[in-house]
Amino acid sequence: MILPALIDLPPDLPTTSTPLILSLHGIGERGAGGPELERVRTWGAPRRAAAGAQPPALLVSPQCPPDLRWSPATLLTLLDEIADRWPVDPARIYLTGLSMGGTGCWDLIAAAPDRFAGAFIVCGRTDLSMASKMIHTPLCVFHGARDPLIPVSDSVEMVAAVQAAGGQAELTIYPEAAHVEAWVAAYGVDQWWAPFNL
Repeated sequence: MILPALIDLPPDLPTTSTPLILSLHGIGERGAGGPELERVRTWGAPRRAAAGAQPPALLVSPQCPPDLRWSPATLLTLLDEIADRWPVDPARIYLTGLSMGGTGCWDLIAAAPDRFAGAFIVCGRTDLSMASKMIHTPLCVFHGARDPLIPVSDSVEMVAAVQAAGGQAELTIYPEAAHVEAWVAAYGVDQWWAPFNL
């Protein structure tokens, strides 16, 4: 594959029309694959899957190379490779990510506005001018009010811009959470993937 990735399969993998969740990690989990790939399980969806909260979907958690950020072109190639290997339902491809991965989700939706059935974005940031490209993807956005790294205003303004453009976006703010605490809260519920209606 174009990127090393953890692949978590649901207990009963359908033979056709399998939903897929692409999970993007934050800056601290970058690596070169091999033994470093396990860093991807530190936070978010792959961590929850390892703890038994596996969504009823193919969960693909790639690893971003050192010193790089998420590339939409590379991620779209990865999705094509996964679809060639597993029976992915192209109408049920979802995104999730935190911090750098949340930003990667925004960028990926902007690059392929009609490809994703939903996104679960935690503490990301993007360009407000991209709001009109987000209107076809239902968005659940999460942020800590006390985030010192990516201000909560980034999510507040982007969600408002998407809504104003006619898109469907919901924002959850954790009043006492900083950066990491928001990740823990967002993925901490038993079925964190519930917004995807799997």
